[in-house]
Amino acid sequence: MGGGLCQLSNLIAYMFACSECVFIERKHHSKDVFPDNNRTVPFASGATIFFNLIDLKIKNPYPFPIKLNLRTTDTQLRGSLDSPVSLDYFIKLEEKESFFIKSKQTNKLYRCNVLNRVFYEKNTKNKIREETLWTNTAEVMYEESDVKKEIF
Repeated sequence: MGGGLCQLSNLIAYMFACSECVFIERKHHSKDVFPDNNRTVPFASGATIFFNLIDLKIKNPYPFPIKLNLRTTDTQLRGSLDSPVSLDYFIKLEEKESFFIKSKQTNKLYRCNVLNRVFYEKNTKNKIREETLWTNTAEVMYEESDVKKEIF
């Protein structure tokens, strides 16, 4: 669910987050619009864009080009990154901290998390290393009853 351009910017940000590319400019959505039911990627792993004000800018640090592939089906937006070099590792974006806080002043609920890039060996799937990529905070827009209570 969501606007077409935000779905596109979310997918692009997520794909590049699962690489070693460097984010020059990235803003996460300021609202958490749906609970974790049926969520397939970690909360706040995408990016919002807004013409002429908020951009998604990514730098390729690899010594080779990266090709961005995008396509649609009847129900999905799909994408992948390709390169002429095969790497001996893969990267997953993993949520390491996730919690909700409630503002005493406004009584609004906020969701917070930390997302890490975690590097794994392709053959053994052993963890090589991990690094913090983003720390996020967003106002919750759904009913508090839909929040998993054990997260508070």
